[in-house]
Amino acid sequence: MKSTKPDQLYCSVFGHNYFKIHRQKSKQPILVCRTCNSKAAIDSTGDVVELQSSNKDFNAVLRQLYWLKRRRAEGLELIHNTFTKEL
Repeated sequence: MKSTKPDQLYCSVFGHNYFKIHRQKSKQPILVCRTCNSKAAIDSTGDVVELQSSNKDFNAVLRQLYWLKRRRAEGLELIHNTFTKEL
């Protein structure tokens, strides 16, 4: 079971407090909740549809993998430099 943050609890009880953000590239406005910062869009029928946060999760994992790879490469470079200095 996922834990609920206080901001999310407020929105689950009272509903979201959305405001519009107009994007330059698309004509469709994006709605953002003032309380919990969740994003939503308006579909063709006029219903509010929440945007999935899977892209955020995916990007966070990619960022972690990038930094792990970079740290490992820097560590290998340090080891290589210490061995070449001894020779």
